[in-house]
Amino acid sequence: MKKERSAGVVAFRSKPSLQVLLIKHSQMGHWDFPKGWIEKGESEREAALREAKEEAGLTKLKLIPGFKHSYHYFYKLEGQLVSKDITFFLAEVPKGTKIKLSWEHSDYKWLSFGEAIELVKFKESKTLLEKSWEFLKASRAYAEPKQPV
Repeated sequence: MKKERSAGVVAFRSKPSLQVLLIKHSQMGHWDFPKGWIEKGESEREAALREAKEEAGLTKLKLIPGFKHSYHYFYKLEGQLVSKDITFFLAEVPKGTKIKLSWEHSDYKWLSFGEAIELVKFKESKTLLEKSWEFLKASRAYAEPKQPV
C-alpha cells in the first residue's frame, strides 16, 4: 500500500473580523485549505508554510502555538489504495496580504468559520474548522462571541 504525508495551514485573519481562507481546487472543484506533500528532509511545519506560499502566495505567516491537528484517510489512485496522513497548523495572515493562487487553484474566499464549514465538502475539513474555531475562541486574543459556528 502506498503511503503519503501532507501538511497545511488553516489560514485566518482577525481584522476586520475573524475569517478563514479557503481555496478552490481547479481539477476537483472543491474548497479546502492550502496543503500538500511533505518533501524529503522537511518537517511538517516547513511543508505547511511552503505549501501556503506555493498555493496561495502566503508569506510571513504567524503559526499559532499549541494548535496542531492531524487526520488519516484512505483513497484510491489508479486502482491502488493509498494511506494518507495530513497535519494542519493554524496560521494568522498579516494585514494587507494579497492572495496569489497557484495554477492548481481557481478561486479563493475569506469566510467566517460558520460559512466555511458550510462550504467545505469533506467531514475531516469540517472537523478541522470546528477545532480551529474552538481553539481560537478559547484564546482571548481572537475571541469573537458573535461568530456563528
